[in-house]
Amino acid sequence: MWVSAKSRHPHFYIGESEMPFKLPVPVITRKRLEKSDAKFGEGEPGTWVSFRAATQGDEESMAQYKNPTRREYTDTAVVLDSSITVEDVKREEVRLTMIACDIEAADGSPLFKFENSKPMGTKEFFIAWGQLPPFVANEISEICRVANPQWGPAGKAGEGG
Repeated sequence: MWVSAKSRHPHFYIGESEMPFKLPVPVITRKRLEKSDAKFGEGEPGTWVSFRAATQGDEESMAQYKNPTRREYTDTAVVLDSSITVEDVKREEVRLTMIACDIEAADGSPLFKFENSKPMGTKEFFIAWGQLPPFVANEISEICRVANPQWGPAGKAGEGG
């Protein structure tokens, strides 16, 4: 005997629609590294980077990442201590959401490697990120913040949610 989803789970269906929620396609932001291209003399077609909007998993990862490493309660204050820097936060935001970047390593190979638009492993990403000039890393971080404004204004890593 066939049983509809509505009869099995009537509390899920309020109103006329029986269509379940479908996850939306992630919003992608693709931008050229205009400041870096101008500073380092890259012509057309330029250097591009793409970010996807953060998911709930990314939000939880960032919240855990920013969690203080020490909490001390006194009679007059609560002291929160963390060894995480603003640069650490920028790097982690980019690692979680960057899905494409055409910057090349010195040998001409892609500096950042992506498989099916998935983030690189932490170790591989840290090695690649560490090779960037700070100017380029800052511009990439700014574009990440444009794609994910809930983390704070572009150029102000560490000040957002």
